[in-house]
Amino acid sequence: MKRTVHVHCGPTNSGKTHNALTALRQSASGLYCGPLRLLAWEVHERLNAHGVPCSLLTGQEVIDIPEANHTSSTIEMAKVNAPVEVAVIDEIQV
Repeated sequence: MKRTVHVHCGPTNSGKTHNALTALRQSASGLYCGPLRLLAWEVHERLNAHGVPCSLLTGQEVIDIPEANHTSSTIEMAKVNAPVEVAVIDEIQV
């Protein structure tokens, strides 16, 4: 599978995550991978609130939305072999 990787580095509160989530929300399919269950839950809620069906996959919770082309998960639960238009790996140094 061919992938294009874009790295966004910068100081705290510089808009890196906001810009990444905007790209995710505007994509036809996507994956958010966060270091914490709470961050995955927040992205799941935010995308669904914007009308983008998004499933949730963490070690503690699974919310499967059948029509969803987006998934928000903790990094250890991410399905990395599924092709998606945009994948966001938040806090990659973790």
